[in-house]
Amino acid sequence: MPKNTIKPKFIFNEMELSTIPEGVFKQKNLLKVKLIRNNIKNIPKDIENLSRLETFDISNNNIIHTYTKLFELQKLKILIINNNRLNNLPRQIGKLKKLKKLQLANNSLKSLPDEIEQLENLTELNISYNKFKQFPKQIFNLKSLKSIWIGGNYFETFPMEELLEKLPHLLRVYTFSNIQYHDKLSVNSNYIRLSSIKGNIYDVLKQKPKDIIINPTNEIVENLTSHIIQGNINNFFNLLNDNTELFKKKELVSLYNLQAQWNNLERRIHENIISIDQQVLQKNQITNGLLRIIMAE
Repeated sequence: MPKNTIKPKFIFNEMELSTIPEGVFKQKNLLKVKLIRNNIKNIPKDIENLSRLETFDISNNNIIHTYTKLFELQKLKILIINNNRLNNLPRQIGKLKKLKKLQLANNSLKSLPDEIEQLENLTELNISYNKFKQFPKQIFNLKSLKSIWIGGNYFETFPMEELLEKLPHLLRVYTFSNIQYHDKLSVNSNYIRLSSIKGNIYDVLKQKPKDIIINPTNEIVENLTSHIIQGNINNFFNLLNDNTELFKKKELVSLYNLQAQWNNLERRIHENIISIDQQVLQKNQITNGLLRIIMAE
């Protein structure tokens, strides 16, 4: 008789749950728990009962903070808390020694704890669309990292050169709205080993840094660019509508087309009919298009 390879799992997506059902914590052999798109506000301490858990996805809820018992799950490999209301990550995150994938997109994080550096097996990290103003230096010590999503924050500068130099296994960088200044660093051979730089204008990244520094001579263009970089897309379009004379007719047609795409995306997000991955992808594409037009000015 063939061996049963079905993994014990609990999937309750889009069930309008306000709490995690107590019955979940009695199933101690669970390997996967998914509670996507509910209205759950906290992760109770009983989570520690799921000592075999390998995947925990509680994205698209209303989590503000997490009990530290979550970080006692020593076998956890995938932790997804996208699209919640987290404003900090407990230092106990460093206990998850087997964690390979950590997704924290669309929260309110402003910093990362130093203990995150202890995640020696982490290969994927997503901190896009949070409230970071400074690039988290702890990321430089995640030596196993292969993919990183960091777009939609408030970085004034993005240390691409240092990132590539200190993370030898990095293959995919998703930065989209973070291009602003690259200082006066030379583009070195590290760029060649990237399999993809998604969410950016790839040709722009391959130019010399002096060619991609934003020219601040036009204050309105500078403000427009700032709105894009900071993810304030609605503010961008409001300012655009008051300054259409700065653009050629063909450029305006392209910009208004992107505005229509943005409005449609916001509607789908509001109606909760689009996945977080599709949100990131479409925001990425729209931001790219805006940057391409504005930076051509």
